[in-house]
Amino acid sequence: MLFLVLLSICLIACNFLVVSKSAGVHVALGSSIIASFCFPSYWKVTVANIPISVQSGACIACLMIYLILGGSLRFRMSLGDLAIGALAITAAVSDGWLHGGGAVAVATAYGEWILPYAAGRYAFGSISGFSHARFQIAAAILCMLTTHAIDLAFNRNIAFELTSWIDPSWIAPPRAKRFGIVRSAGLTEHPIFYAGALMALLPIAVTTSAVDRQTRTTKRYLISMISLGLLAASLSRGAVVAMIGALLFLLSTSTRRMAASVTVAILISVAAGWLFWPTVRSAWMSTGDHSERERLIIIDGKATRHSSSLARVRAFEVYGKAAARAGLFGYGTGVFATSPPNLPFLPKEAMASETIWTIENSYLLILLRFGYIGLTCFALMIVSACAIPLATRDADLRRHLLLFATSSLSIAFLLGTVYPSYQIVFPMLFLNGLGNALIDPNMGEARMAPLERS
Repeated sequence: MLFLVLLSICLIACNFLVVSKSAGVHVALGSSIIASFCFPSYWKVTVANIPISVQSGACIACLMIYLILGGSLRFRMSLGDLAIGALAITAAVSDGWLHGGGAVAVATAYGEWILPYAAGRYAFGSISGFSHARFQIAAAILCMLTTHAIDLAFNRNIAFELTSWIDPSWIAPPRAKRFGIVRSAGLTEHPIFYAGALMALLPIAVTTSAVDRQTRTTKRYLISMISLGLLAASLSRGAVVAMIGALLFLLSTSTRRMAASVTVAILISVAAGWLFWPTVRSAWMSTGDHSERERLIIIDGKATRHSSSLARVRAFEVYGKAAARAGLFGYGTGVFATSPPNLPFLPKEAMASETIWTIENSYLLILLRFGYIGLTCFALMIVSACAIPLATRDADLRRHLLLFATSSLSIAFLLGTVYPSYQIVFPMLFLNGLGNALIDPNMGEARMAPLERS
């Protein structure tokens, strides 16, 4: 595995050097991080007890080269910067100080939260810079979709097989079917992580395809999102719901009349769902796989139904008391070293925590890890990413930023259905950094310049 990670990082660094000669260090940084998505996100090595993936290693290597080649670290503080900085500090205090992780925990907090955001924060800097990343974004999406297509055709994930062959100790995650179709994870370990990575790459791809900064990209984004939704239908129902929510958000920003129409449609849908809940629930369950078969479990002395989908709800019943008592800084990351996690205030029945051994809700898990301060910072980071279009009066730039905000919102919805794996958190942080870079007057003087004609 070490060889694969080092080889991948070297190839990404070579891309940086090549692009920097023709397009500058900001563009080289952004295109190189995008190129890292061509490699499986679970390829990682452990250095000083810190796991480093290909994407994390690419951030470290590329930021170092960026500085060596004269890249500037100047920036104007934004709400997103404050949120991500506060979250990293909270993680460092919780893991490093309160729970005895020391310097390793502090370094891990920096690498987990700051590095991918900083890579996006100093990348491109202008809409015109995205035109130089067309090859990298096309390669990244092509690698993901090729793996998915092979899975559909031959029920084989070539990235899983290659990884198992190189590192026999690595165990490929199980894969299920939906509608008789394999739920491919692409170059990630789970279909939801795959959907999240595609969501993050989508606005970058649409912006990259623009001919000039005045290009109206909303229609392209809608078409791409609908196409992605058809693909995600076989991957994750949560991803489909997240994309529908994001599309409604995008439509509601177009005109006041559309905003009113979307609001009315949502209210009608909620009312219909409440009135016909048994039918809706039955339809939802019928789209699941074998893990949707319901069974009874005991939680605090009460028998309750459980299935794969209901695990999202049952997690609050099992871990709710622990979350309510998480305090300002939570229980730290160390309690999640075992499955189920080593948390206090769990139900007295071992069956409850052993059955629901993962917390399929990122917000609940962040609360348990970093407490109320950590959850507040995490929520503020998401809100700031969605509010980025409000930070500019430039109508052309706002159109592009709205795509970034929409994608961030869709990932935020998706995080409510899965634990915050770095395979989905990394692309989200990078995307948020890109959005903040575009509104920073210190990041690139060519923002007002048109894109090069293609």
